[in-house]
Parts: sequence; structure tokens; C-alpha cells
Amino acid sequence: MAVSPGHLRRRQGGLALITAVLVVAMAAVAATAMVVGQQRSLHRTGGLLHGIQVEDYVVGAEAWARVLLRRAAEENPYDALDQAWAQPLPPMLIEGGGLQGQIRDEQGRFNLNNLLDGPTENPNAVIQFRRLLQLLELDERLVNALLDWLDPDINARFPEGAEDDHYLGLAPPYRTANAPLIHVSELRLVAGYEAEVVARLRPYVTALPQATALNVNTAPALLLATLVEGMGLVEAEGLVQARDEEPFPDLERFRAQAIFAGRELLDVPLTLRSDYFRLQGQVAVGTAEVWLSSLLQRGPDQRVRLVARHRILPLL
Repeated sequence: MAVSPGHLRRRQGGLALITAVLVVAMAAVAATAMVVGQQRSLHRTGGLLHGIQVEDYVVGAEAWARVLLRRAAEENPYDALDQAWAQPLPPMLIEGGGLQGQIRDEQGRFNLNNLLDGPTENPNAVIQFRRLLQLLELDERLVNALLDWLDPDINARFPEGAEDDHYLGLAPPYRTANAPLIHVSELRLVAGYEAEVVARLRPYVTALPQATALNVNTAPALLLATLVEGMGLVEAEGLVQARDEEPFPDLERFRAQAIFAGRELLDVPLTLRSDYFRLQGQVAVGTAEVWLSSLLQRGPDQRVRLVARHRILPLL
């Protein structure tokens, strides 16, 4: 059947219209893809810029902490919680975000690495840690697993000790560190130190790169209670109350407190001047946010240096 010229022209016109629509649609898709790509590039660029700003504020916060700690050493013969360094930095607005922070005395906590004196256990530190576990209503046998984790040998203590033969049977398997703790979070690898146990211990313990003395002007009542056998939390809170009214100016004044009359203080190192502090804070700029934990050491020359910096990035 013959196709008339008019019908042919109409069909060709329809095909041309469809082709034109397809071309326009493809152009729209391409333009949309370009816009989306540009937006993603801008977002990534903005994130990078915000990340750089956050880093600058982190360094600035550490500089602020250094100034406060050095000034405290110059102006005071001891460290105490009524001094400027111990006051939290309230939330501050900065361009595009905010920051807040606080310095805490790490020697106001029990240093877990004190449990060893060289390759052997430190008996008085072990007693103090056992008392802390008891006061927290935790199993005091937990100390044995931690000692096995720290000491250089492969002999498991009894009871509740754990060495490689225990950890290699786990999934995934791993070995004991046989070395000092780097961070308190490492406790989660130690046998018996479940999340709940670590959460209860965490406000009272630290892990420092060398043996340290306990600062009695900054230690919480629970740790002060570990210094005397049988001392309860209520009695120790009386010590803290007296300290809040006037910090102990020297260790003689601390040891002369009436609560210690007729009692024997545990023979562990005590101090009023601390070397290790931790800056904890939060910095947020635009889409970048970081939780900061910086370990600082103040030396005999009163200069403060950064020992370690831990940053926790929020999940996006």
C-alpha cells in the first residue's frame, strides 16, 4: 500500500519531536549530574576547610592549657582544684561553631602502670588497687589478669590470671601486651574487664608513661579511701570537704588529719604537685567536629609538652 507524502512528512515530524525531547531530557540529566557533582565538590571542599579550622582550634586549646598550667606552677606551691586550670572552659561560640574544654589532673587518679615496679609487681600499689576494686564492688581478683597483661613473663597468676594461652583461644586471637598500658581503653582487652567493669573504673584510673604519685589535693574521695584499710567513702568525703575549704599546703598537714589518728597510711607515693594533666574538649566548625583528649606533661622547668593526642571523630 502506498504511503502518501503527507503521511510520511507527519511521521518524520513525530520522530523529530521525539528526538528533540530525548535530547532535551539527556541535557537535563547531564546538567543535573553536573550540579550534583559541583555540590558534592563544594561539600568536600567545605569539609576540608572546616577540618583545617578544627585542627587550628585544637592546637589553640592546647596552647591555652599550657599557659594555665605553667602559670599555676609559677604562682602556687601545689596543685589544687580551686585553681584556674581546674575550672572548665564554658562553651564558647567561634566562627561557624563552638568549643569547650576542661583540664583534669591525671595524678588525681590511680596510675595502673604503678602496679609493676620494673619487671615485678609493686605490692603496695596492688593493695591500693584491690581496695579500689572492693570500694567499687568489683571482684578484687581482677588485679591478677591485669598484672599478667603488664608483666613480661608468661606465667598466669592464680586465681583469675590470664596469659597467651587464654587470649589465643579467643576469636579473634591475640597475645598479652607484656608491657605498660598506653591508654585506659586498653583494659577492654584484658580478661574480665568487660564494658561495665571499665566504665566503673574509668573515673578513677589512668595510664601514664611512668610511675607517678597520687595528688591528695585533686584525688576523689574514693581514691583517698584506698590509703587506709577499712576507711569508708563517708569518712573520705570528710577529707575532701576539708580540702575544699582549704587545700592541703603540704603532706604533713594531710597526714595530720584527725581521721588518720591511730591508723596506718598505705606506703604509696603521695604528692601535692602533679606532672601529668589531660585536656578534654569538643571543637565543632561547620560540618567538622572532634572530641579531643590530649595528655600533657609539665616538667621541672615548668614547661608543658604534648605527650599524646587522641581524637574521636563523630560517625557521619
